[in-house]
Amino acid sequence: MFRRSSFRPEDNNVNVNTPINFIRSTESCKGEGVPVYGGKDFYLSPREAQDVDNYLRILEKKKQMEPDFLRGRAVEPRMRELLVDWVLNVCAVQIKCSQEAWTLTINLTDRCCVLMDVNKSNYQLIAVTCLYIALKYEEVVVPHIKDIAYFGGRQCTSENVLATELQVLKALKFNLHFAYPCHFLRKLRAFAQLPSDDTKKVYALAQLFADCGMIVYHTSQWLPSELAVGSYSLSCFVLGVTFNDYLFKASNKTAAEIEKLAVGVAAAVMRVRKSGQCKSVAQKYRNSSIIHNYNNIQQTLIKFMEKSKPALSSTIC
Repeated sequence: MFRRSSFRPEDNNVNVNTPINFIRSTESCKGEGVPVYGGKDFYLSPREAQDVDNYLRILEKKKQMEPDFLRGRAVEPRMRELLVDWVLNVCAVQIKCSQEAWTLTINLTDRCCVLMDVNKSNYQLIAVTCLYIALKYEEVVVPHIKDIAYFGGRQCTSENVLATELQVLKALKFNLHFAYPCHFLRKLRAFAQLPSDDTKKVYALAQLFADCGMIVYHTSQWLPSELAVGSYSLSCFVLGVTFNDYLFKASNKTAAEIEKLAVGVAAAVMRVRKSGQCKSVAQKYRNSSIIHNYNNIQQTLIKFMEKSKPALSSTIC
């Protein structure tokens, strides 16, 4: 139905603005062989997995940051990008914690920028404190508080982190739960219907793109499900894999919406790539075969963005 080189349908009679749920062009959507989210290798049954997915989609809208949430605040977008890159380095390279823990750290830090008096002098202390909270929330084994404080330098003593932790939790009203992009990436992976090796490559590259999206200010304001869809569809495009009908149905987006999200993610990846100071993504995936083809990926992204200029013009970059 959809070309590998484009998100547009081959059939010109198909309305790209029609919800993807109603677009069907393959017989594989009928009968046996239809992928199911949940069961088998999952810890949840299909019904439970769908209930969790519905809950996460409600949760992400409740927790979505306001557009341009740093406007008029002491913390600037560029400062945020540098801090998020530093947090990624601590989480992925130093501590090697889970994807959920580092994502929650960024979400809590961003929310603190809105709810608390955060400035240049205490921004890193807030981030270290949010990291400590996120690790206790998501990890089974949590590093000692002295080890966490060590990463923040002289200002981040154990006493300061504990005192700031109380302030952060009060500001957040102890409401810490959040929907992560990796949750939605895992759902999309279940619907990809690819060989095992291809599934791993597409997912790993999509995770890299999502990390770049978390770093860059404009894509960090998206819903986690939107960042996941944009990252996964862009990964499929770069690796020459078809974004099939099941993925369209799982994303619940139109072709035009998915293309716009993919362009936004591509712009974020290019921004991180061009930035000489944001290097943590490359360090995180340095042992992956994907990072060795990073230059080729960059050229593919440039071509993709050139072909999608209409969508790019309507995307905040």
